[in-house]
This record gives sequence, structure tokens and C-alpha cells, in this order.
Amino acid sequence: MNLRLLGARAYVDGGREVQLAVREAALLAHLILSRRPVSREELCRHLWSTVHLTRAKHSLNQLIYSTRRKLARDIIVTSGAVISIVEIESDITDLIRLAEEGEAEKA
Repeated sequence: MNLRLLGARAYVDGGREVQLAVREAALLAHLILSRRPVSREELCRHLWSTVHLTRAKHSLNQLIYSTRRKLARDIIVTSGAVISIVEIESDITDLIRLAEEGEAEKA
């Protein structure tokens, strides 16, 4: 399984490719780049900066639900007020790894 979040946004698992909406990709990218559990409030501020927090939390719950259904895997982990992502291969993690190895030009 692999997430492509740079350019064409898609989730690929075996032969199945699922296109991701902009907010779905933004949610997954934020979780990957954070490298730690993220509070619901932080995600709400990031994804819905102009929306009241109560409404943003509702929208976040819907986004998590729809993204989980679309991916058909438990990639997003919720635990109370924090959300994280399981370790997964993605173009973002590949880019980070190359940069950390001093080989960013290969990206």
C-alpha cells in the first residue's frame, strides 16, 4: 500500500487505486509530516481555519470517517482527543527519507 500526496492524490493498495480529495490528502499529509499524534484542535485549525471550532470538529469527524471508508484500512488511529497515522509508505515519507540521507536531489 502506498499514498501519493504530492501531485496526483491517490491511495494504491495492490492493483486498487483510489483517488483522494484535497482535504483527505491534507489530513493524511499533516499526520505523516507531524510524526506524532496530533490533537483534534490542531487538525481543525489546519484544515478549517476560518470555521468555528465546534463545526470544524464535526467536519473533522466526517472527514476521518469518509477517509477510513475510502481507504478500506485502519490507517488513521483515533485515541480520545488525538489522531495519528500508522506507518505507511508514501511519497512524502520517501522525500523525507531522501532528505535525511542527504540525497534530496534524487527526489
